[in-house]
Amino acid sequence: LEKKIFENESELLKLSVEMIEKSDEITHLKTREVSLIDKSDTLEKELLKLNVEMREKRDEIMHLKTRELSLIYKSDTLEKELGFSKDETQAYKEMAITTRQELK
Repeated sequence: LEKKIFENESELLKLSVEMIEKSDEITHLKTREVSLIDKSDTLEKELLKLNVEMREKRDEIMHLKTRELSLIYKSDTLEKELGFSKDETQAYKEMAITTRQELK
């Protein structure tokens, strides 16, 4: 009977140790989960910020492209209506090209 009690107590101690180890593992996993949730939230905020910046850059690009088209139109108009020389017209076109290069 004493031997059986000893074996049962020994088994109980083993199970207690195993339970503590599992509890520690669960605590570790829960801590990791919270950390990953925080990281996910941070990444979502960063993504939103980048989306706003991307929209702003897109607006800036559209503004510059509009300016480019305006300069090209102006050069064509000056050439036709005012009889500007090809060199003068080319100068406006180069301004438009410079504007385009500013986009890059």
